[in-house]
Amino acid sequence: MSTTTATSSAPAQNPFASVTTLGNLLSYHEQRVQSSQGRLKIANATLVFGIALLIFGGFLMLQENGNALCLGLPGVGLLGLGLLGVWDAKRTSDMKVAIFEAGIAASEKQAVKTLRWDEVARAFQILTRQGNTDIIRHGYRLESATGQTVWWNDDVSNAAQAWEVVRRQIYPRLMQGISATFNRGEPVAFGEFSANRDGLTHNKKSLSWAGIRDIHVINGLLTIKGETNGKKEELRAMWATIPNADLLLNFVEQMRPKN
Repeated sequence: MSTTTATSSAPAQNPFASVTTLGNLLSYHEQRVQSSQGRLKIANATLVFGIALLIFGGFLMLQENGNALCLGLPGVGLLGLGLLGVWDAKRTSDMKVAIFEAGIAASEKQAVKTLRWDEVARAFQILTRQGNTDIIRHGYRLESATGQTVWWNDDVSNAAQAWEVVRRQIYPRLMQGISATFNRGEPVAFGEFSANRDGLTHNKKSLSWAGIRDIHVINGLLTIKGETNGKKEELRAMWATIPNADLLLNFVEQMRPKN
């Protein structure tokens, strides 16, 4: 079978050369150097500015100047933000993802983790807003039933494309398991959500299938609105905390009455 790639073919120094049990390589997603370096530059600039404010604030304190605290507190805050930014940039450096016929592999700091498609039990899509901007960063995490994880985010090239490929590989099998469990009359769990023949439950709140009126996801928050015994009810949860959230959404849409 020929190999197709989302970027270029795997480089000579391929961290996944030892992965020989997942079949042919389908796509290879390298770290976007400009992304990690750009974040690291911003973090370093924040650190420098914070340190400068602390030094100047300390100098004013020695002079018993009342403005020392006004400079010192922002300096501490910027120093903390800078350290967090450096940690985050360093943590995601050298991230690479490879998708194979039978599974996925991810490399971070030369440590390679793999999961076969049939081992994946839970998939998470994480949306985070970058500061006070409208920029949304995406993260993706796969988990096995035994707790093994593979994750990646927007720092790798074509991250969303990799996610779409993964969805096509794992969701049909997971949906079959969900349907089989539901058809046996057993409740189906999606994290804190539980679906049964009567309806959907979350944090002691319940909605019958017939009572569901609206479903939407805004700014990473899933909201399911409806009525129970004539009383309006809402089930809410952050999208990032819901395992197999796409399947939950599809399942609810299938079960609720069609308008």
